[in-house]
Amino acid sequence: MMMRAAVSFVVAMLAAAVHGAVPMDTPVGVAASVVQDVPGYNSWPMVQAIDGRLVCAYSRGSEHTIGEGKRGVYARTSSDGGRTWTPEVCVVNDPELGEVTIGKGLDDDGAMLLWVRNWGKVRRHDLYRTVDGVHYGKISSPDLSPMPIQITDVFKVPGVGLMSLWFAGDYRVEGKNSWGTLTSADNGRTWTQRTVERNLAKADWPTEQSAVHLGGGRILAVARSEGGTGNQFQLTSTDGGATWRRAKTNISDVRESTPSLIFDQATGLVVNYYYQRGARKMKRRTAKAADIFDCPDAWPSPETLAEGHEKRAYDAGNVNATISAGRHCLATYTGTDRDTAVLLLSLEPPCGLVPDVSVDADERGRAIAGGRNGELPIEWFHRRDKAADHYFVVATGKNGYVGEVTFSMEGDVSVLDPETGSSHVPEIPHVEDNSTTVKLNLAPSKGVFVVFRH
Repeated sequence: MMMRAAVSFVVAMLAAAVHGAVPMDTPVGVAASVVQDVPGYNSWPMVQAIDGRLVCAYSRGSEHTIGEGKRGVYARTSSDGGRTWTPEVCVVNDPELGEVTIGKGLDDDGAMLLWVRNWGKVRRHDLYRTVDGVHYGKISSPDLSPMPIQITDVFKVPGVGLMSLWFAGDYRVEGKNSWGTLTSADNGRTWTQRTVERNLAKADWPTEQSAVHLGGGRILAVARSEGGTGNQFQLTSTDGGATWRRAKTNISDVRESTPSLIFDQATGLVVNYYYQRGARKMKRRTAKAADIFDCPDAWPSPETLAEGHEKRAYDAGNVNATISAGRHCLATYTGTDRDTAVLLLSLEPPCGLVPDVSVDADERGRAIAGGRNGELPIEWFHRRDKAADHYFVVATGKNGYVGEVTFSMEGDVSVLDPETGSSHVPEIPHVEDNSTTVKLNLAPSKGVFVVFRH
């Protein structure tokens, strides 16, 4: 069933800008800073807001490996939203082990918890606690079987306690992979491990999960899929993690990269941040939690937040998110195999409008991807001032885009061609329910401003 394209916009982003020495291009509205760029493979950062400051913990070794003795865990803090950072402190660096940051969160007292993987002559996972981001104490080294490859972020489930998801297995062997939960009823001192699924093929194995509690025992998680291709997984529970449902999402513009979820209880919005390796794009998808909880293939289309310049796909990527002073703060890394930088991106959260693009939608109105890697044939940026809403719409498909685009906006609309400076009033087939449908005819890579004056 053919339907018109539906577009809603959230973030004010119009032009790319490079911020100082930050090796990533960020649009207007997205602030970027370097957390650490000393020589070495600075990578796999975790970021958490505590007591009015940001804490960014990360791992550093000499190259892209996890078990070398030179690899340790370090941290810096910021009290100005990530613009400046305190001197680096060492959390742990045992010369016999390679330590990697793998998960973070808050305990019941508001202190930061940090999972660290230790890989070498022995393999274990340690949990550290800090109240200031500078001084860390190890509070737990749980005895786990199967031994996870990774334990992910800590979140709270009322009636259960603290919870983290984990995954275990072998990337090279089929049928020996598993995942499950860790729960703590004593604020992180001891943990109970439970396996949800075992003996999974790699194609069915949800790894590097990010989870949020939505309320009423409902848990929503997204997870990476292995093998270089494949859509993100979605994991859901309606009973506080006792039982789970696993399904594939419609999110295919991602390549073995760790996602990070943020849930806003006030608006009901869940934001899925992820890095598209290879394409070098930091993205987010925003949805009403109620709309995608039982419909994992109904995630709206993505927004591009930043673009990297790394030469090899796997020398950058992953994202870890937190909320600080009302802004979403994202930790990521980019560079080369022996020289990467940890970065922090800061941006306004979605304002209640959910991005939604459907081109040639099916009978349920869900988007059918029209481009490579599941991308749609248009991208958009939105900026609002006192007089108007300005939308910059670009045709990204190789054949351009000819069709209808519906904006969640009303007003006197005009289309401006930035190349010629000419403007015209477009054909408007529909105006209803605080939305306006405009007909556009865009050549490949062509962009126009669609302006709604108040």
